Amino acid sequence: MKTTFLPKSKPGQWSVILFAIFIMFTFLGTYLSRALNNDIEYPNPINSPVLGTAIYLTFIIAGAAFITGIRALLKHKERAIAVYIVMVISGYFALAGSALFIVGMFELLR
Repeated sequence: MKTTFLPKSKPGQWSVILFAIFIMFTFLGTYLSRALNNDIEYPNPINSPVLGTAIYLTFIIAGAAFITGIRALLKHKERAIAVYIVMVISGYFALAGSALFIVGMFELLR
């Protein structure tokens, strides 16, 4: 399969679509944070239900885009540049979201 910019396989296309949803949720979280005048250091669903849920859903969607991109790369031999870009960015945010979740849980237990 030759290298293109946009993916041809279904998992590759889903990876890019999930990344677009991730970007929309990022803007939604920013808007909600401003609208709610958030001053919480680690927003979570207990302290700020709407904002915490939006933020965690954002990171979950990033993880789903990352996993779908890996599946497209390994199983369907997808070589689209967009899939590689999605995998790098969403993989980073999935790891950051996991770290935020772990720190948030320790903050709750304290």
